[in-house]
Parts: sequence; structure tokens; C-alpha cells
Amino acid sequence: MREKAKKCVFVLIVAFIIAIYMILSSESTYQSIRSLGGEIYYLYLIRSFDVFVQWKSHPREFCDGKFIAYGKELARLKEAVFVPDGKYGQFKIQCQDRITYHFNDIKNHNHLNDWLKGIGYIDRETYLQQKQGSKKNHVTLAVFRYEYANLFHQMTDYYNAFVAMKIFNLKPDNMDILIVDKSAKSQLDSNWDDLFGNVSFAKEMNEPVAYPDLIWAVLGYNSPLNFHSMNTISFVAEFSNFVKTRYGAQINRPLDCSGISILFIWRRDYVAHPGNPSGLVSRKIKNEKELMESVQQDFPGHPVAGIQLDDYSMKDQLHWISQTDILIAMHGAGLSHILFLPEHAGVLEMYPTYWPKTNRHFRAMARWKKLHYYNWQNINPLNEYDKFYTYIPSVVVTQRVQSIYYDMCGKLPSKTPIKEPS
Repeated sequence: MREKAKKCVFVLIVAFIIAIYMILSSESTYQSIRSLGGEIYYLYLIRSFDVFVQWKSHPREFCDGKFIAYGKELARLKEAVFVPDGKYGQFKIQCQDRITYHFNDIKNHNHLNDWLKGIGYIDRETYLQQKQGSKKNHVTLAVFRYEYANLFHQMTDYYNAFVAMKIFNLKPDNMDILIVDKSAKSQLDSNWDDLFGNVSFAKEMNEPVAYPDLIWAVLGYNSPLNFHSMNTISFVAEFSNFVKTRYGAQINRPLDCSGISILFIWRRDYVAHPGNPSGLVSRKIKNEKELMESVQQDFPGHPVAGIQLDDYSMKDQLHWISQTDILIAMHGAGLSHILFLPEHAGVLEMYPTYWPKTNRHFRAMARWKKLHYYNWQNINPLNEYDKFYTYIPSVVVTQRVQSIYYDMCGKLPSKTPIKEPS
């Protein structure tokens, strides 16, 4: 009798858990949580959602269509003027109505709310007298970057721009970019030119500029690329192919187990932006040469290389990555290139003792791409050296690379060198 009661209690508990999950996963609950603003992101922990649907859903139209807000994440303005004053600039439209709307906050701030709060009025005659900022039939995307010299955070902006292009059915060459922030010049700036249409910078403007059709881009921190618990996100494969196509990189390298390409990404000191004038970089590998030689010994006849990404243009970086089967690196922004690896590829991500593995950016990317993913964290303080160097035992790398190879090829690599064809 007691055993029967225990079983009944167990069944009731399971049923209760399932019911709670179904309630939280329902669309009505989703919309209720959305209405709470910043709390929407609680939902990313328990389910995925279609970005196309949610970002373009429930449009709110104001001012006879001069201002349309979408999904509390982005907005589209018709016949707007941008005034390049102050930190955020100011937008003006031909409407004097008060627009009551709130965009989702992350870290308790979203610059779209600042733009909306400061939106001004301009009459049509004055609008027509302003300098035009885009060609006929072009749409302009206004972007405000926060970590302009970090590849991962720029990738969130590129992805957001790509999704905006998709949901509004635009062509990349017809979607111009207005960079509103006034950050210093970065090596990553040219990527906007390569990926989309004409690029202009607010910091180079000295007068108001008119835009017939303008979109406020989604805040980078609000990008699905930033929510690492999601099982899937929209358009990952499409975004990957889009970027590779724009740079002329190989779309999908076929798997050849007789010639696996293994690439190390090295983190080395360099000046990425004026905020770090010393160029000191953390999470560096102390024994780079030893690791390469050990992997080459275990994979004779297979190409093994190591590069510092910032020594190369984005075009060359994508050339390397698109032809890589196994990517090895310390945790760092360069691992954003996981998005552009072949579909069969594998990744080894490594962490020093002082960097938490809860930084799951790249584990999530590998999951979204359905890649083979392994990681390792140093727990021996004797392996940590001055100036953020970490000694990594070669067996740590070779064993995990062998595991990735086995996952991809269903066998262990042969220790016999592969003969070159005569």
C-alpha cells in the first residue's frame, strides 16, 4: 500500500512539472512575459522562438505609419531626419504626436528608448531641404555599437542586421548602414562595407541628413546570439552562408578523413582599441609550438597550422576558417568564427583557471551549428604564468583532438603518414 502511494505521488509530481512547462511554453504566457519588458529574457532559458515571427510580430503603428515599432526590439521610420548631435544623436519625423512605447531592456538600458524619448518633429518642407542620406529604393539601418572592437559583439550586430534584412525582405546591397556611435576606428569597421550597402558614420557628419526609409537596429546585447541556453536560433545556416558568400569563402568543405585540416587560433598581445594602449591580452597559450608539434605527431600527413587572426583581413580569416575541420583555441572572440566552420567540424575550447566556463558563447554556437564540441579548463595553478600565459599539457589537446576525429570519422587517426599522390 505504501509503495502504491509513493508511485501515485511520483506520477502527480511528474504531471505537475509537465503542466508547469506547458503553461510557460504557451504562446499566451509568452506574450504575458513579453509585456514585462526586460523579463522577456527569462523565457530564453526554457524555449526557443522564431526570431522572424517575434521581431516582426505585433507591429504598433504611430503617426500614420511614420513610425512603426516591432516586437519591442526594432522600429521603422518613414521620411526621418538624423541630427548627429550628442552621444546618441537625434531622429526627427513629420509627426507631433507623443509616441508611447518601450523597447526591451538588457542591462537596464536600451538606446532605442533614448532615441524614442528624444524624437523630434520636422515639417515636410524642411525635410525635403535636407541632404539625402541614401539612394532611391535603399533602406538605411541605424546601428549603435557598444563593443566595437570585439568580434563576438560585432557579430551580434552583423547577425541582427542580417535578420532585419531578412524580415523586411531587403537585399544586402540595398540596405545601407548608419553607424550612430562615435567610437574610434576599428579593424572591424570595414566588415560593414563588405556585408551590406553604403556605410556612413555619424562622427563624420556635420549636418542633419534625411532618410526616406530608416530602421532602428536591434540592440546588440538583445541578439539571440547572446542567449546561450536556447536550443536553436533562427537563420544560423543562412547567416553563415551569407557572410561566406560576401567574402568569397568556401560554403561547405566536404569531410575528407584522410586529410583533416587542424587550426589553432593564437591569442597574442596587440592593440585592438585605444582603451587598451598596452595591448596586453589575457588567455594566452605559453607553449604554442609544443602543442602544434604534438598534434602533428598524432596526425601525420594532416595539415596543422596556427594563426593570430588579427594579422589577417576578414576575407583571409574566413578563407582559413571555411577550410578548417578542427578548430582549437582559448576562449576568446576569435571563436565567433565557429559560425563559419564546415557542417561536420569540431571545436576544442580551452580556459585558464581564472576564466569561468560559464562563459558559454561558443559552446552555444557549436550547438546551434551541430558541431562536435569539447572543452578543457586548467585547474593546476602551476600552469598559470605572468602576463596571462597558460601552459597547456600537450596530452590535453591531443586526446581531445583524437576524440573529435573519432566523432567525425568513426575511427581513430592512423599514425602512419599519408603518402602524397605521385
